[in-house]
Amino acid sequence: MPGLSHTDALSVLGLGPSATLADIKAHYRERCLKCHPDKGGSAAAFRELYEAYEVACAHLISGSVGGGRQNFSFTPEEWAVVVERLRGHRDEARRGAAASVAAEKAHLAKVREMRARRAAGEQVDEGACLKEARLAARAAAEEAKRNFDKSTQANTKGANSKDDTPTVRPTEEEPTPAPSQPPPTKANNFKPSTGATETTKDAPTSNSAVTASTSGGTEATKKDTERGESATVCSSGGANTMDDTATARRTEEDPSAANNKPTVTVPAAATKLSKRQQQHQDEARARRQELEERSEEAAKRRFRV
Repeated sequence: MPGLSHTDALSVLGLGPSATLADIKAHYRERCLKCHPDKGGSAAAFRELYEAYEVACAHLISGSVGGGRQNFSFTPEEWAVVVERLRGHRDEARRGAAASVAAEKAHLAKVREMRARRAAGEQVDEGACLKEARLAARAAAEEAKRNFDKSTQANTKGANSKDDTPTVRPTEEEPTPAPSQPPPTKANNFKPSTGATETTKDAPTSNSAVTASTSGGTEATKKDTERGESATVCSSGGANTMDDTATARRTEEDPSAANNKPTVTVPAAATKLSKRQQQHQDEARARRQELEERSEEAAKRRFRV
């Protein structure tokens, strides 16, 4: 029957337009017991029944309008319940995935540590290390679940409460001092009442420098000698002593000048590894990389959301 429609197929099966897929299957089995050639029926009648069954099922399964397909309509309240249920399933899946990833990372870290200790030549109890890795993975999974629950509760609370987020109000900018009026420091204290600047003992001026050059020449010479400077510059007189004192003070103010010290170089023979140690390190590095790749692939296959 080449041009059989859905309505005709339902009529052959003895059903109405509101029949469902279960009704179609039940009536088809019932009619097969009567129309099958083994039960005394004709082959043409059984072929017609089978074609009607195929057309009726294909019409319902393909999603066409009509037949036994029911049109569902949700109210806003019912739809909100459905969405909330779907979100709960999504959060549960994410919670499990986060715990599994954290457990895999903790287990892998312990395995790496065991491999590194073994590569360094240390005697390692593999059973104890694997047990420790399992415990670390379990603890990491529990911690990840707790953190996920805390973040979910915080997000839910922030979404439900309207006044949780504080309102950012514009603040008045603090007036910045003018360039002509620098802030008070130890060397330069500004007095607003007199408009003058009081110079302390630490501020190097021309008079204080001359006094230091005339009275403390011996002390400045000793400092310059300790820093490896030329003795002729230190003994050249008051002017040279004043320049050396200023140079010493600049060195004390500039910490980078004190860092210019000869670096102690370690000979290459002391840091060079033997061929066996280098081979152990290369093997350990290759094992770690292989374990990382396997762990990432397993996590992607197992916990794909």
